Amino acid sequence: MFVEQGPKRYRPVISHANKLSTGRVSCQILLIEEVGGQLQNVDKYLGALLTGIRMAVRIRWEVIRPFTPKVRILASIDPRKLRLDLQTCFNNIFIEGEFRGIYSPADVWDAFESSADKSKILDMIEKFDRTYRNIWKGLGFMDVTETFGEVSNQHFSAQDLTLLDTGLRELEEMNRDFLDIAVARAGVLIRKELGITVQSADVIAVAA
Repeated sequence: MFVEQGPKRYRPVISHANKLSTGRVSCQILLIEEVGGQLQNVDKYLGALLTGIRMAVRIRWEVIRPFTPKVRILASIDPRKLRLDLQTCFNNIFIEGEFRGIYSPADVWDAFESSADKSKILDMIEKFDRTYRNIWKGLGFMDVTETFGEVSNQHFSAQDLTLLDTGLRELEEMNRDFLDIAVARAGVLIRKELGITVQSADVIAVAA
């Protein structure tokens, strides 16, 4: 939804939905201001890689840094708040990835050239799927496609807390490994587009 001729755009989002006695549904719709749209005319694989990097950066600063080191103490202080905060962070990150970017695990894999890097990315994709599911199970959601429901205010069971704690630590390791090779690869692709010869020292500098 665009506003007149100005640069602002708004995205309608259903906030609440209530089923009425007449069989109809009443919805409350919020208009969320957008600051940008999807990538345009960017190489498919570079676009997927850039989107993956943005998501990984957000995961690192919004999830890993504030929650992973102290997830057990946060769970004991206010379990509902911890569930709600992590639910909000993960859903926001992946919704933005789908809305703004060009994202597909297969396209991210295709963005790499060497068999060694492709093998690393494939291992990450497979491990991430398991880890992500376990994190949501720890939060009380058994289906990763249904993660917008109400969170529980009950204390974490020992099993759920172990799933969450282990999952976040595995996510931290994968996140570090992905950013290490993804940022370097994006630098190579961008330099190639600019016609700049890539030296090994340049790649190391980009990764750092």
